Amino acid sequence: MTLNFSDPIVLFWLLINTTAAFVTAQAVYGAWLDYRTARGTQTGFWGARLLTARGNVRRESLRLITQLLLLSLAVPALFRTTPVTLSPSIVVLMLVPVVLFIATAFDARDRAILTQMLLVPGTLTDAALESSIQENIALTRDVGEKAEAAYHEANSVNEKLVRLHELIEGKEDKESP
Repeated sequence: MTLNFSDPIVLFWLLINTTAAFVTAQAVYGAWLDYRTARGTQTGFWGARLLTARGNVRRESLRLITQLLLLSLAVPALFRTTPVTLSPSIVVLMLVPVVLFIATAFDARDRAILTQMLLVPGTLTDAALESSIQENIALTRDVGEKAEAAYHEANSVNEKLVRLHELIEGKEDKESP
């Protein structure tokens, strides 16, 4: 059995899944370090910080497990002798790790802000906190718009590939005796 590294769809799929799984694994480690730190801290917000840190470890671990499950769907495609056809299902399976990656990135940023708030009391004023919330809302909207644009672009590419495939099959049918 040989590996098929010539299919660009499979390679792109594996690249997305592997990258997202690697970054999520780093986030799990970061969340675990934060949890360890929170366990040893006895500040005024200790209970809230510990609860948040434990939830972060749980969420990042579940994301990593999801990333690995998605990777396990992509790896068998390396052993196919026929190329993988880009379909809406494949596009969705490619977009799921991207969405999980975005969630990991936002949570990592929020953990950094929370750590700053808890370790250095008084560093974030209400105005700065409100500004940060507004910035998060704007970033979330921007990411949502970009994700929607990527989804529509992927559907457009898929439709073009389906038409090309139909044209090629139509030629092959006419050329066969």
